[in-house]
Amino acid sequence: MDGTVDIKDDGDPLTRLPNTYSVYSRFQVCLQAPNYTVFFNKDSMAKYIQDHGSKPHYNVALEEPHNAIYLALGGFYQKAVYNADPILGANGDMGENETAAFDPIFYLHHAFIDYTFWQCPLEPFKNPTGGFYTSNDVTDITELEYSYGPGSLDIENEAGRYMPPKEPISRIVRVHNINRSDYAGSFVIRTHVKLPDGGYVEVGREAVLSRWNIAGCANCQNHLEENSFIPIDAKRLKL
Repeated sequence: MDGTVDIKDDGDPLTRLPNTYSVYSRFQVCLQAPNYTVFFNKDSMAKYIQDHGSKPHYNVALEEPHNAIYLALGGFYQKAVYNADPILGANGDMGENETAAFDPIFYLHHAFIDYTFWQCPLEPFKNPTGGFYTSNDVTDITELEYSYGPGSLDIENEAGRYMPPKEPISRIVRVHNINRSDYAGSFVIRTHVKLPDGGYVEVGREAVLSRWNIAGCANCQNHLEENSFIPIDAKRLKL
């Protein structure tokens, strides 16, 4: 196949505020969720944050960093801003909900997600007798008829240390009224703050794993609105 590929400039590629929205930090924060539903899905996370009103309670659902890995590997479309699909229709399978399982790396990614679930709160998982599983019931996962192979649970390389924001969260900004049906495929919600000198600094980045054909997905019609929550501390309020 002959041809050339033009990779579009994505501007500043550095994550300037990694403590609040890097993928690694979001994995760390989701493990601190107050209950299973907030830990598991974005709808419950959004309701939890909004229900606390003026008292800032920032949480992240596992679904957020999970989706970010999909888009980082498979590509996405940023409407009128950035096209991560320089060859039309050539995004990787991981960038689309309906084809992600065709990419072998899908299995590696979900092996890790399964590992994260394995260490999450156990309620509301019920055992065969009708009660809830306890940690003692699942400490030996071979009793559940599966296990991780040699090396899977060995920590050979220490990951970077998670560092929460130094200043307390003063406000949580909600970016909403974003309809998934307006975008063909997966996309990223990027939030910037305008500085007094006229420049901009990125303060939020939310990966949305979607489908090329939203109209053909009945379940998608009940979850069209997307939200992005950005924690703002006192220092950033002065920007």
